[in-house]
Amino acid sequence: MVYPDHKVNIMTRRPNVEAREKILRTAYELFARRGYEAVSMERVAARAGIKKANLFYYYPTKEALGVAVMKAASRRYADGVRAIFADETQDPVTAVRLLFTAATAGARRDCGGGCFIGRMTTDLDEDNHAMRRSVTVCVEQWREDIERFLSRWKKRGYFRAAFRPMEAADAVLALYEGGLLIAQAVGTPAPAEHAERAAVTVIVGWRS
Repeated sequence: MVYPDHKVNIMTRRPNVEAREKILRTAYELFARRGYEAVSMERVAARAGIKKANLFYYYPTKEALGVAVMKAASRRYADGVRAIFADETQDPVTAVRLLFTAATAGARRDCGGGCFIGRMTTDLDEDNHAMRRSVTVCVEQWREDIERFLSRWKKRGYFRAAFRPMEAADAVLALYEGGLLIAQAVGTPAPAEHAERAAVTVIVGWRS
């Protein structure tokens, strides 16, 4: 798309970091609450308070914007999960509870009760390979961090010999995403709270 009136300025000016961050924050909020497919570039520009030509300068296509938002969100989510499961002072039950506590607080603030990564997973078109890859990378990082954490505690003797850290990590994440998704659908945090208790039960059930 070409904007003749702005072509010279757009091609010669330097990117504004603050403007770029504002666009990403705005797009994140809109995608989280309305879904990626339902949000237009025009709406993002209007909500961010910028001209559409300026938005296309930073992100030439909606997919480019979506990928940038997903990468930024994935880093934040992955960093948050890593911070919880890298803390050696926290036992597995405490860590799992913190995962759900942080998730429900962030979901209420940003996504109307759900998880942004989960929302994108269900909302994205199957042909949007770039954004789907960003989702996959984020979830794989979560699994690896939780699996490593549980493996360390298994070596310490916290779990029984038959305990399988990767299977437990998958179970915790399935409950995490499912609980948040149902909580968003019914408009109450109860399903997420129930999922948290189930995840804790998985951990406690394998203790030595």
